[in-house]
Amino acid sequence: MKKFILLMLTAILMCVSIVMAAPTITLNAPGNNTYDTDGDLVFNYTAVGNVSTWTCNLNTDDTGTWAERETDSGVINDTSTLFTRNSISDRKVKWNINCTDPNNAGNKLNSGFYYVTVDTISPVIDVVAPKDNSWSTDGYVQWQINVTDNNADSCVLWTNLNATTNSTGSYVAKETVSYTNDTVFEYAFGNVTNKWHDNGTSDYIWNVVCNDSAGNSNTLTSNYTLLVDATSPGAFKFLTSDWQTSGGLSLYNASTSTDYTPQIGWEYSVEANFDRYRIRFYNTTLGTGGFVEKNSSTQGSASANLTTDMSTLVGDKDYFIWITAYDLAGNSVNTTISDYRYSTISQGRTLGSGWNVHMIQGNTLSLGQLLNSTGASTVSYYNSSHQFTSHISGGSNSGTSVPYGEAYFAYMGSASTMKDMVRNTSAGIGSFNITNQTSGAYSLACNRNLTTGYSFQKLDYYFNGDGSSVVSQNVSRFSFFNSSAATNYKYIPFLYNWTFNNETIMNYGDCSFFELNEAVQTKGWLEIDWLSI
Repeated sequence: MKKFILLMLTAILMCVSIVMAAPTITLNAPGNNTYDTDGDLVFNYTAVGNVSTWTCNLNTDDTGTWAERETDSGVINDTSTLFTRNSISDRKVKWNINCTDPNNAGNKLNSGFYYVTVDTISPVIDVVAPKDNSWSTDGYVQWQINVTDNNADSCVLWTNLNATTNSTGSYVAKETVSYTNDTVFEYAFGNVTNKWHDNGTSDYIWNVVCNDSAGNSNTLTSNYTLLVDATSPGAFKFLTSDWQTSGGLSLYNASTSTDYTPQIGWEYSVEANFDRYRIRFYNTTLGTGGFVEKNSSTQGSASANLTTDMSTLVGDKDYFIWITAYDLAGNSVNTTISDYRYSTISQGRTLGSGWNVHMIQGNTLSLGQLLNSTGASTVSYYNSSHQFTSHISGGSNSGTSVPYGEAYFAYMGSASTMKDMVRNTSAGIGSFNITNQTSGAYSLACNRNLTTGYSFQKLDYYFNGDGSSVVSQNVSRFSFFNSSAATNYKYIPFLYNWTFNNETIMNYGDCSFFELNEAVQTKGWLEIDWLSI
């Protein structure tokens, strides 16, 4: 009997224990500190207690403020139940559930707090290097990637680089790197251990796949292409045979000319990935200082050398010519010899409207060449017999030669420029006599001294005196053609032993008429030595 009573008491206690078990709310989903990737949250919970139904509330801060969001008055005890909140913007959401016995307000259930992070944004990938269709000039690749995502995770590099052959292979994942939000990171693969072979055919491809902690993923829109060219363009040289003025007069190294638009020529450079030639005329020293630049995208061929006209040179400058060939990767090579020089002069270039007189500063030119180079309507030569030989378009004196140091006249309908005069002081004699060999009283002579300008006063002392004063009247008058204000030539007269215009300077290439009072003037023009007179 005692044993039966003991068993009965034990059963009763177990029933009371079951009935009196503590009520609970279990938060089923989303789990604590998990992620959601679409912003539509489904809150799943189970209320367990000593009643058949509950009135339950959902509390969240999904708008930024903690508040009761939803109420359900028919929650069945010990049954999984759902609340739904849609279109929640990216944020970390705090939530919980509380329930009340509808028949007894004092009978309440409260859950703990869970957190779920809403992240609907995929990682943003910025390729710092190498950019799509960029070139490597050493064959080593250094990937630099920057990813923006508040829930950073990792990125996988995919490429067809075969690490064994250093050429193309299967397109597979090569390396995974964990990233930090908005911080540039690098892949070690291919950086210094693998050198890609030259390949300009767009065969090398790569891509990056980045994930965040929420499970969002992003991939570059399309595969990136990398081109490798570690070889410089082939050697090439400057061609003096194609070096000439715009009017066709041949030029040579260290030429000096009135032409501001000379033509230069060079060989083509052998290069599979050719980009351009860069032509520079440095006006200080080779490779430094100011320069005039022109680019040519025509590669040329073994049967077709390259030429171009420089169109932006200025007067009275010494230029150093440097031509560089580039490929698309940025590799470059200079001409095999880079000491070619060219100088421009303004003296003898200006042609004013009306008559002009200039000296031939280089090799002999014909009147036909002068007519073409000046654009004059008439050109004339005052020859050694003190007679004028003139030529017009279609005339018969095209072949008349005007030697170095001699003067020519050009009649211009309007102001223009002389482009083709090339200075060459070795083309003729520098010293000559002022003579009156015919019945004419005037001789035309030009200053051939490249380094010295002569004043009328000093010429007067030399031709008519002892070097410091006038004692005779061998040459009674000078008439100097001066290019005044770059409009046209004007006479500047001088009479022997005259103080007017006595400081007028005749520089190299300037010409003057002399009225001679002797049959022959034996003193030579360039025998003047101002240190001794």
